[in-house]
Amino acid sequence: NLGAAHRRSVIGVGAVEASSEAHYLGAVERTFRPELINRLDRIIPFQELDASQIQRVAAISLERIKERRGFGEGKIALNISDEAVGVLAVRGTSPAYGARALRRSLEDHLIAPLARLLAPIKPEHRSGTVFVETPAAPPRSVQRSVIFGDLRLGFLQERKKVKREDSAIDQVLSLRKE
Repeated sequence: NLGAAHRRSVIGVGAVEASSEAHYLGAVERTFRPELINRLDRIIPFQELDASQIQRVAAISLERIKERRGFGEGKIALNISDEAVGVLAVRGTSPAYGARALRRSLEDHLIAPLARLLAPIKPEHRSGTVFVETPAAPPRSVQRSVIFGDLRLGFLQERKKVKREDSAIDQVLSLRKE
């Protein structure tokens, strides 16, 4: 990744941007001795990711988060709107480093707020759906929600179905019959 951080658009009258290969080859030649350069098989120029590619990288990272233990066991479903994916993707990228900081950004802007949202809920009641949306989205009816920057996280607890024959009312009625 030599030279990627310093690759910038050229500004000025009559300014001509050097080709990617020339830029990176120059960075390699300024940094390493010729003996080492001769041992390199290939120098691959850095290509900036566009917005749609960054959003795809964010979506893949979010799918991996959904596979984590707390979510993957099926107790909590994570529902992230496309707008929220876009917000997370923008937060995790920079012109100089691309999507390199995306993982850290997801930890800071999604995982940590999710932990704060779910921490007060008793573990035996942590089954349901977490919705991650932008505040512009219509609000949902949820048991617990938190706004963190440009995101709103809400937890909708799954209601446990009680079998009729196991309910306390049925037990009382059966005692009356006897």
